[in-house]
Amino acid sequence: MLQMHLNLEAMLAAGGEIVMGKSSDGKSDLRRLHYNRHILSVSSYAEVHLSFSEMDDHVPNDLLPFLLDFTFHDNFGYGFKSKRQLGQYRLDTAVADLSTAGDHYHNTLRAQKQQDLCELVMLVREGQIWPARDYGVEQVPPPFRHLKGALAEIWQLIRRDIRDRLYHIKERVINIAA
Repeated sequence: MLQMHLNLEAMLAAGGEIVMGKSSDGKSDLRRLHYNRHILSVSSYAEVHLSFSEMDDHVPNDLLPFLLDFTFHDNFGYGFKSKRQLGQYRLDTAVADLSTAGDHYHNTLRAQKQQDLCELVMLVREGQIWPARDYGVEQVPPPFRHLKGALAEIWQLIRRDIRDRLYHIKERVINIAA
C-alpha cells in the first residue's frame, strides 16, 4: 500500500480544518482533516496520511504542494526463488531497505517523488540494481573499527613533525645565506 505523507501545518494554514469524531466501535476518538474535497486521517503523531491501493495510483494535484514524502511496503519473492542482496538501495529521491520476513523479501521504501519510488521497486524486484549499503557483508571485528581513526591521528602527528622539521631547516638555510 502506498502512503502519501502531507504537511499538516501547511494544510491548516491553507484552509483545512480538523474535525473530531468517534471510531466505528465508538471507543476511540478520530481526528480527520477536511481540505477541499478530501477527508484525510490524522495520526496520533499529528501526521496526515493518504493511502492508495496501488503504488502508481494518481495523486491529487491539489495535495502536491503539501507533500512531504511517499512510503511503500512491498513483499515479494516468496520462497526466495530469486536471490537479492539484503541492504539499502538508492535511486534519485528513493531509498529502499530490503530485508527478509519469513519466506519472502520485505522492501520498505521512502521517496519524495512517486515516480522514483515506482522505478526503484521494479529495479529491486527485477534484480537490476545493487545495494548502496550491503547488509550481507561480513562484520568487521571490533578492534578494526577504531583503526581508521588511529591511523588518521598518527598521520596528523607525522605531518606536523615533518612540517616543523622543514620549518627549522628553512630557518637554518636563511640564516646561513644571510
